[in-house]
Amino acid sequence: MPAREGWNPKNNPFQNAMHFSEENAQNIMNWCVAEWDRRHLENAIIVQMRDAIKPTSISMNAAMVAQVAASRLKLSDQHEWVITKEEMESKLNHFKSITIAAGFEIGSPVYNELWLAGTTQFYTGTYVSQMNCVEATSVQMATHTELTAEAVEVHDYFLELDGRRTDVRDSIGEFTGDGTSVKSIVNIGVGKMFKCYGLAVTLLAEDPLSEEKLNALFPVQYLRSIAGDGLYPMIITHGTFKRICILMDKANKTFIIDLRDCLSDVMIAYSYDAEHAGIGGHTFAHGVRHEVASSIIGDITNGDTKFIMGTCLSLTDTASFTFEIVSV
Repeated sequence: MPAREGWNPKNNPFQNAMHFSEENAQNIMNWCVAEWDRRHLENAIIVQMRDAIKPTSISMNAAMVAQVAASRLKLSDQHEWVITKEEMESKLNHFKSITIAAGFEIGSPVYNELWLAGTTQFYTGTYVSQMNCVEATSVQMATHTELTAEAVEVHDYFLELDGRRTDVRDSIGEFTGDGTSVKSIVNIGVGKMFKCYGLAVTLLAEDPLSEEKLNALFPVQYLRSIAGDGLYPMIITHGTFKRICILMDKANKTFIIDLRDCLSDVMIAYSYDAEHAGIGGHTFAHGVRHEVASSIIGDITNGDTKFIMGTCLSLTDTASFTFEIVSV
């Protein structure tokens, strides 16, 4: 039967809300599981609804935890050595001192072999390359019998650095960090929620208070909080980054970043993709509504950096804010 104007038999009231953001999809499913579990003694259909969405909700929660871990790992790969530069400097000074204490004075052939080239390589490159410099130094030290114990100490530091990454990777498991797993679960959840909505309509179809009771069965606060064009409500977990939006033409734009109710400073930057926190960028203080030209964030003439990324700079508090694009 062809659809009539004004009637779409496939209209799903959860489609836009759950695809708006992964957090909103997660909130919708978690709310329903908790509410329907609380009310499961009222009717067998509510039990059906709860049991229909609960497995997807559990999968979503696990995938979101993995995605946060993956995001932290990527952020760590990009920024950890900037954060730990003082730590590395302290370690290298110590390694030099134990080399001297073992009988190899500054200027001696062995000291020069280990340290004459300097330590620049320990502070540049990727996390892995810098970590490997530590391991290479331990191997080089071990070739000298007098430095066997010292080489073990340097290698232990390498293992400590490697362990920091391993701990995060173990928490990620099989999740790749590209968001594919979460997106597929959201798609499943949209269908499951539509099924639950159908069950609820069946339960209340002839009830004179059906509209009021339907609203009580679903989290309308998450279904109505959908932004218009150019307005992006954001929730970014502490110590992670996330894509805000894609903006092809950055010229003649003003950005409004409302951090008045946010507990964390936020860095906004342009990026080539959604897998990195971005290039340069600008840090915005929490507790303030900022209105800035798009050029404050970075180079607006680079058409390849079309992703706008947000990074929560707090290690303890989640960043909750809105990002708005206004044409001028």
